[in-house]
Parts: sequence; C-alpha cells; structure tokens
Amino acid sequence: MQTFRLSRQDGTDDATRGEITGFNGGHICATLEDAGRTEKVPGRTRIPAGTYRLGFHASPRFDKSYRSRIDRAGERYRGMIEVRGVPNFTAILIHCGNTVEDTAGCVLVGERVIATTNGLYIPGGETWPAFLRLYPILTEAIERGGAELIITDPHK
Repeated sequence: MQTFRLSRQDGTDDATRGEITGFNGGHICATLEDAGRTEKVPGRTRIPAGTYRLGFHASPRFDKSYRSRIDRAGERYRGMIEVRGVPNFTAILIHCGNTVEDTAGCVLVGERVIATTNGLYIPGGETWPAFLRLYPILTEAIERGGAELIITDPHK
C-alpha cells in the first residue's frame, strides 16, 4: 500500500488550499477544495480529515473527456480516481477545475492555488498539467497493491 498525503494549508469561508505529496514526501500538486463546515452542505463541503483508500470510479460525467486527454498524453485511462470510504459522502473524485464552483465536494488539482480578493483559484492552464502528472502516479499505486490518502487539516 502506498501512502499519499493531502495537507490542507489555509482557506477562506468558501475554499481550502492544500497540496498532495507522495510517499517520499515530495510535492506532486496543489489542491483546491470546498471549505470545512460544521454541518454538511451537499456539494459545498470538503470531506473530513482522515485516511481513505483510493480506487477507480466510472463516471458518466468525466469518463469520455478524461479518457481522450489521458490517452493523448500517452497514459492508459482506468477511470476517475475516487476517494473511498468517506462517511456520509459518495463519489468524491480527484479532478480538474479552476474555482470552488468546480469542486462539488471533490478535490481539484493544479500547479498552484492563488489567493485574490475574490477567493482562491487555480489559474487557467494549470489544472491539466498537474492532473496528468498525478494520474499515472496514483493509478500505478492503486494497481500495485493499493493507495491511501491521508488528509490533514491545518494546524491551528
């Protein structure tokens, strides 16, 4: 089992910035998620900190477009990466996007997350390169004995 970490760093009332690191502690990509909330708001609440298994998920929404992009990048598409076993949450995926409006409770990835007066966002053109770097790392780990994602909240 390979372990990856999503370390949440800071956020706003609506969004949370973090990073995914590999089993060796090396930076893989930045992340953008919804904010943490005391009461779950469907599609607007990040998943709780914890340790979760990663697996593949067939997605009618994403499969066609992601398959073609991943295949063009020279990788084999196996399905979307799903964060599994999250209490009271389903179909939590790791995918591309630029703003908290794109998250729907999922984890967005990018090269970096920028803070402005309008909130946090992943700059245009920086989500796909990060996803295409992360995808083969996670899929290989899943196929070679499993992968887990440890999610930690910022230290207060």
